[in-house]
Amino acid sequence: MEHEQKMAQKSKTDWERDWESAGLSPCSPHEKTRNHYSKWATRYDKELTDNMGYVAPKIAAETLRKWVKVKDARILDAGAGTGLVGECLQQLGYNNLDALDICPEMLEIAEKKGVYRNMYVDILSGPIPIQLPSNQYDAVVCVGVIEQPGPAALDELIRITKHNGIIVFTLRVDIAEDPDEVDFKQTLPKIESEHKVILLAKPRTAYRDLTDCFMYTYRVLKGTE
Repeated sequence: MEHEQKMAQKSKTDWERDWESAGLSPCSPHEKTRNHYSKWATRYDKELTDNMGYVAPKIAAETLRKWVKVKDARILDAGAGTGLVGECLQQLGYNNLDALDICPEMLEIAEKKGVYRNMYVDILSGPIPIQLPSNQYDAVVCVGVIEQPGPAALDELIRITKHNGIIVFTLRVDIAEDPDEVDFKQTLPKIESEHKVILLAKPRTAYRDLTDCFMYTYRVLKGTE
C-alpha cells in the first residue's frame, strides 16, 4: 500500500496539482474548467503522453475502427482538446473528422495539426443544446471527457449521431465504481432500457498510468429531430 501511494504521488504532474489547487471537480462551473484548460493547453500533450502514459486516445481510435469500417465516415471528436484522438484516427485512415471542445486555446493547438475539417467551441452539457444539428454524425468519440459534464451529455451525443451510428466513450473506473457517484449507475442503464442505444462492448482497459477506464461502445437505436 505504501509503495502504491508513493507511485501515485510520483505520477502526479504539474497540471494535476494545479487541478487540485484550483479546486476543480466534475461539478465545477464551465468557466472555471475552461480557464484551467486554457492555461494547461501548451503543456497538455507533453504532460499526458510523455509523463502520464495516456493511452486512452489510441485505444479509443482502435475501438472505433472495429465498428466503423468506412474511412470517410463523418466522425465528431467530442471534447477534442488538442487533437490527440483525432491524430490517432487520422493514422488509422479516417479523413472526415470534426472537433468540439469547451476551450478555444486547446482547439487552436489541434487546428495546427491539420486533423479536423470543422472545429466548434461549445459546452457539451450546457443549459442549451450544442450548436450541431441532429443526426449529423456516423460516429462520435469522447475520450477523457464524460466525467466532467456527467452522463446527461450522452443525450446530446445521441441526438447528433445518426440512427445506427456509433458512440465510443471512456469512463474512468474510479468514477464508475465510486459508491457516491450515482449518476452514471442510474443513467447508463436507463438510456439502454429506453432503447436509445444498445451496448455493444464495455471492456476495462488502460487509461493512463495507474488508472483504468471502461471503454463503452454504443449503437444509437433512435435518432432525434
